[in-house]
Amino acid sequence: MLACFVLSGFAGLLYQTAWAREFAFVFGTSDVAVAVVLAGYMGGLAIGAALAARFVDRLRRPVLAYGLLELGVAVSALLVPFAIRATVAMGSAVFGGLPDPPPANDGWLSVFQLTTALAILIVPTALMGATLPILTRHAVRSDREIGPRVGLLYATNTLGAVAGTVATGFWLLPALGLRATVWVGVAINALVFVLAAWVARTVPAPDAAPPDSSAGHTGGRSSLILPLVMTGGAVSFVYEVLWTRLLGQLLGGTVYSFSTMLATFLVGITVGSMVASPIARSRRAAAIGFVIAQLGVAIGARAAYVYLDRLPDLALAMGGGAAFLPLRDATLSAAMLLPSTLFLGATFPFAVRLLAHDAAAAGAASARVYAWNTVGGVAGALAAGLWLLPTFEFADSMRFASCANAILALAAAVAFVPAAKGLAVAALVAVLAVGAAPIDEPWRLLRVVGLSGQVVDADLAFFRVGRSSTVMLTVAQRGWGLRTNGLPESNILRVELEDGLSGARWLSALPAVLRPDARSLLVVGLGGGVVVESVPDGIERIDVVELEPAVVEANRLVAGRRRLDPLSDPRVRLTTNDVRGALALTDRRWDIVSSQPSHPWTPGASHLFTREFAAVVRDHLEPGGVFLQWIAAPFMDAELFRGLLGSLDDVFEHVAVYVPGGGGSVLMLGSDRPLRAGPDAARAIGAAPDVFARAGLLAFEDAVLGHRLDGDGVAALVDGAVRSTDDYNLMLTRSPRILANPIGARSLNELIEPFDPLFSANFDAAGIDAVYLVRRMLAYGQRERAQRYIREHTDGAEKLVARAYVELARGDDSWAADSFKAALARYPGSYAAAAGLLEMALARSGARAGLSVAAVEALPPAARAVLEGLAHAERGRWAELERLDPLLATHQPRDPLFATALRLRARWRVNSGDTAQAAEAFALLRRVLPLSAKRSVDLILRARTAWSMEDAEQAEVDLARGLVVAAREGLDEHDAAAARALLDRLPIAPEGATKRRLEDLLKRAENPRMLRSRGIGRR
Repeated sequence: MLACFVLSGFAGLLYQTAWAREFAFVFGTSDVAVAVVLAGYMGGLAIGAALAARFVDRLRRPVLAYGLLELGVAVSALLVPFAIRATVAMGSAVFGGLPDPPPANDGWLSVFQLTTALAILIVPTALMGATLPILTRHAVRSDREIGPRVGLLYATNTLGAVAGTVATGFWLLPALGLRATVWVGVAINALVFVLAAWVARTVPAPDAAPPDSSAGHTGGRSSLILPLVMTGGAVSFVYEVLWTRLLGQLLGGTVYSFSTMLATFLVGITVGSMVASPIARSRRAAAIGFVIAQLGVAIGARAAYVYLDRLPDLALAMGGGAAFLPLRDATLSAAMLLPSTLFLGATFPFAVRLLAHDAAAAGAASARVYAWNTVGGVAGALAAGLWLLPTFEFADSMRFASCANAILALAAAVAFVPAAKGLAVAALVAVLAVGAAPIDEPWRLLRVVGLSGQVVDADLAFFRVGRSSTVMLTVAQRGWGLRTNGLPESNILRVELEDGLSGARWLSALPAVLRPDARSLLVVGLGGGVVVESVPDGIERIDVVELEPAVVEANRLVAGRRRLDPLSDPRVRLTTNDVRGALALTDRRWDIVSSQPSHPWTPGASHLFTREFAAVVRDHLEPGGVFLQWIAAPFMDAELFRGLLGSLDDVFEHVAVYVPGGGGSVLMLGSDRPLRAGPDAARAIGAAPDVFARAGLLAFEDAVLGHRLDGDGVAALVDGAVRSTDDYNLMLTRSPRILANPIGARSLNELIEPFDPLFSANFDAAGIDAVYLVRRMLAYGQRERAQRYIREHTDGAEKLVARAYVELARGDDSWAADSFKAALARYPGSYAAAAGLLEMALARSGARAGLSVAAVEALPPAARAVLEGLAHAERGRWAELERLDPLLATHQPRDPLFATALRLRARWRVNSGDTAQAAEAFALLRRVLPLSAKRSVDLILRARTAWSMEDAEQAEVDLARGLVVAAREGLDEHDAAAARALLDRLPIAPEGATKRRLEDLLKRAENPRMLRSRGIGRR
């Protein structure tokens, strides 16, 4: 029967894990939804135990009854999925059809969720809750067996729960998926029924209980143990929530780390119960043991809390921030959890022995203790997650919990062992000690970056223990670093950085390029607001759904000090909820849905990477709408990528993959219409060039550059791949195992290169400026791709000019110049060849070298304006340069001289002395930098522009970045003098490290000998 009860515990934790995931698909993973499901589960256990207390003493064949209960659990577990589907239909009928996504704290919705969760789970969980009292009725035959036998049953059942937690998290879910895992639980329950029915044939019936036993054993002072047990149950769940949140900071929040923490918690309870069982042979021994156990919990928890800040060093020594190191996670968890959980496990057998006067009353006593303890657990879990931790944070919550245990010890000493005055005095001293002892937040642990294990030594701007996440905002050099549960979430900048092809900004910019007529956008996850910063003006409505309210609070705190405040945009409508729960209740549709869960392997985000979620989004898209799913390349390997892509391909008619820049971010898109950027996308970019420039999208060819998979390529790549589904969630189970060895940008490119849409049979090169596209490929190191494009899609002057740029990228200036000249000689009217040669000459010597007078005269007026403007700029004739501005403004991003024209337009504005003109110059230079061949010069010019805008911090950042590049590339005398003048004016401490560093960089940049050694000092 002990073996059966181990199996019962195994199945019970298996069901709890599986059903929590099942309900997450219906209610979402908001803090409220998770809490009500847990309350429904534990409420059913309490109800079952309370009902068992009423009839257990009258059972004559408890072993057979136990077996039938296990069979009932198996049958009812099979019905849970059908009941959940009925809940979906009922919820949609009662609460659905809303015009907007609802918030998570809707009172009536929470009541509905709690009611339906309890209604669905009450049968299997009530049957589970009745098993311990019924087996107690079988096992306990004498008074001296009450404590030992009850403790042994409790320990073996908890031991099974440990095995169920580990097996479900580490093996069953990854190998079998959710539904098959439930079937394993059903099979185990059925096996227990068979074993119990077989054992019941030979087991003698227990002695009949006295007629008044069910009432007699709870009378008098003994019944006082029940409220103490209930309070202890509440406090134990406060500890569980608190430790889970704190250790999650260090261990990464994966399903494996959570399973390890829960298993370690249960191991402590198991061992504690086993140790206490032999002690609880008498009521006096049980009373003393109960007091000592409560004191042990209080002191052990506080002692472990004090040593939390030493965990980061231990974690680094054992493997740093790797996401899948079970031995490390178990060691760290044991170091923190065992000191208190050993004593937590001891309280149950002590409490049952205190309540039960004789062996016949043991079954009912165990039922009542279990029921009261579980009711306390429900209250503690709800209070800890929804109120206690968010209100009092970690330190005061720990103070509250440890004081509660010390007070319980004092109350038990006074009530049950009044003669042992020393015990009461010790408990009183403990109350005063844990209440008065200083305690602070474990700041070193909280500053750990979960993925690296490193401790961030930075000033704290914001800290909040939210309902579902711990949110921290640390001061960084150029802004703030936002982290949730120790994991990097986003950077919020006070200044603007030139990021090239920013993957985050593409999340809103790319769909607007693909669908220029889009008017509505849903952003899943606020993060640092970077996606919302880059939404083009054509989008009229922006809905943002963020799971954690504290993330919104952190953004609002720095709203007035950041470069751009997305929440001040009047188009933004913000909702705090889990997006799956919110979408289930609204009929609103969007043109674009952009999803960006930062840490997709966590339980709160992984359910947004399944085929079912893609189907939910599809049903909320307008015709032609686009779903964009972001994922970072370091979070997946080739098989996971194929599985995620296949999940989209099963739902959408058209699927594409875009990879901005160097390949750190991967964007998977789905729609009912093709997802290729065409010439009409230029209309969207032209309507808001400054906004798209922040993402590096200056022309529609920039989107073509990032397009890496489409149509037949997607179909070929996902053929045979295992899909990520709600049942078999690859993101949840696979991603944490591969974080230490992800696919990487190079391997990703090798995987998708054979299916490049640029070289597919249905690729249409019409309208594409091949020279511009090749230049952009070369800027991002895609030389082989550029050469193939030249071979397959160019001819005539275009081919010669494009080849010249390839030779220029190789560093062969003479060959490049000869190629430009050859193109100009063969095609005298080629503006691309003339402009390319002119651009090369300007970049290398500032002269017209290689261009004849006839070639110059053949240039378009706008190109000749560039030459004239350069002459004016060299002599400081800013009014003349201003006169040329309308002609310079006619240059388009595809023009080779576009960057030079923008640079000239910015220079006269910078030198006008007008702050508004300087702001215009800054916007122009934003469009220069993605194309710049002279980054150091342009960054220094932008630093001067920021100084003219009276933005000293931006000026310092751009000057520093410019000098870092200049230290490699070199500066001529004019640019070096401009940098020196600006450096002298900036408000930087004269003897500080920053000033010394910038001066050293400037000296290196203007050192002629160093420049010649790099082949730079030609002019």
